[in-house]
Amino acid sequence: QGLSNLVWAFATVGHAEGEFIDVVTSASIRKIDNFSPQHLSILAWALAKLQVHNSEALECISVQALQKLDRFTPQNITNLAWAFATLDTENQV
Repeated sequence: QGLSNLVWAFATVGHAEGEFIDVVTSASIRKIDNFSPQHLSILAWALAKLQVHNSEALECISVQALQKLDRFTPQNITNLAWAFATLDTENQV
Protein backbone atom coordinates (compact mmCIF):
# COMPACT_ATOMS: atom_id res chain seq x y z
CA GLN A 1 0.00 0.00 0.00
CA GLY A 2 2.74 2.43 0.91
CA LEU A 3 4.61 1.87 -2.35
CA SER A 4 1.61 2.48 -4.59
CA ASN A 5 0.64 5.55 -2.56
CA LEU A 6 4.18 6.91 -2.83
CA VAL A 7 4.21 6.60 -6.62
CA TRP A 8 0.67 8.04 -6.73
CA ALA A 9 1.79 11.09 -4.73
CA PHE A 10 4.64 11.81 -7.11
CA ALA A 11 2.35 11.31 -10.11
CA THR A 12 -0.27 13.62 -8.64
CA VAL A 13 2.20 16.48 -8.38
CA GLY A 14 3.74 15.54 -11.72
CA HIS A 15 7.22 15.05 -10.36
CA ALA A 16 9.33 11.97 -10.86
CA GLU A 17 13.02 11.40 -10.58
CA GLY A 18 13.88 8.52 -12.88
CA GLU A 19 16.07 6.61 -10.47
CA PHE A 20 13.67 7.05 -7.56
CA ILE A 21 10.69 5.80 -9.57
CA ASP A 22 12.77 2.87 -10.83
CA VAL A 23 13.66 1.87 -7.26
CA VAL A 24 10.07 2.18 -6.02
CA THR A 25 8.76 0.30 -9.05
CA SER A 26 11.27 -2.52 -8.48
CA ALA A 27 10.25 -2.73 -4.83
CA SER A 28 6.59 -2.83 -5.90
CA ILE A 29 7.28 -5.73 -8.26
CA ARG A 30 8.86 -7.71 -5.43
CA LYS A 31 5.81 -7.20 -3.20
CA ILE A 32 3.07 -7.14 -5.83
CA ASP A 33 1.50 -10.40 -4.63
CA ASN A 34 0.36 -8.47 -1.56
CA PHE A 35 -1.20 -5.57 -3.48
CA SER A 36 -4.96 -5.18 -3.24
CA PRO A 37 -6.93 -4.44 -6.42
CA GLN A 38 -7.09 -0.80 -5.37
CA HIS A 39 -3.32 -0.56 -5.01
CA LEU A 40 -2.70 -2.39 -8.29
CA SER A 41 -4.85 0.15 -10.08
CA ILE A 42 -3.21 3.06 -8.22
CA LEU A 43 0.23 1.83 -9.18
CA ALA A 44 -0.77 1.37 -12.82
CA TRP A 45 -2.43 4.81 -12.90
CA ALA A 46 0.63 6.48 -11.41
CA LEU A 47 3.04 4.79 -13.81
CA ALA A 48 0.87 5.88 -16.73
CA LYS A 49 0.56 9.43 -15.42
CA LEU A 50 4.35 9.59 -15.17
CA GLN A 51 4.77 7.86 -18.55
CA VAL A 52 6.87 5.09 -17.00
CA HIS A 53 7.01 2.28 -19.57
CA ASN A 54 8.24 -0.54 -17.33
CA SER A 55 7.16 -3.72 -19.10
CA GLU A 56 8.04 -5.95 -16.14
CA ALA A 57 5.89 -3.89 -13.77
CA LEU A 58 3.00 -3.79 -16.22
CA GLU A 59 3.19 -7.54 -16.76
CA CYS A 60 3.17 -8.16 -12.99
CA ILE A 61 0.22 -5.79 -12.54
CA SER A 62 -1.62 -7.55 -15.37
CA VAL A 63 -1.05 -11.02 -13.90
CA GLN A 64 -2.15 -9.94 -10.43
CA ALA A 65 -5.17 -8.08 -11.81
CA LEU A 66 -6.38 -11.18 -13.63
CA GLN A 67 -5.97 -13.27 -10.48
CA LYS A 68 -7.91 -10.75 -8.38
CA LEU A 69 -10.40 -9.52 -10.97
CA ASP A 70 -13.43 -10.63 -8.96
CA ARG A 71 -12.39 -8.21 -6.19
CA PHE A 72 -11.98 -5.14 -8.44
CA THR A 73 -14.46 -2.31 -8.16
CA PRO A 74 -15.63 -0.49 -11.29
CA GLN A 75 -13.28 2.38 -10.36
CA ASN A 76 -10.32 -0.01 -10.05
CA ILE A 77 -11.08 -1.46 -13.49
CA THR A 78 -11.48 1.99 -15.02
CA ASN A 79 -8.16 3.21 -13.60
CA LEU A 80 -6.38 0.07 -14.74
CA ALA A 81 -7.85 0.22 -18.24
CA TRP A 82 -6.95 3.91 -18.55
CA ALA A 83 -3.38 3.21 -17.44
CA PHE A 84 -2.82 0.41 -19.93
CA ALA A 85 -4.44 2.41 -22.74
CA THR A 86 -2.39 5.50 -21.90
CA LEU A 87 0.83 3.52 -21.98
CA ASP A 88 -0.35 1.86 -25.21
CA THR A 89 0.63 -1.52 -23.87
CA GLU A 90 -0.09 -4.84 -25.48
CA ASN A 91 -0.91 -6.48 -22.14
CA GLN A 92 -4.44 -7.76 -21.97
CA VAL A 93 -6.12 -7.18 -18.65
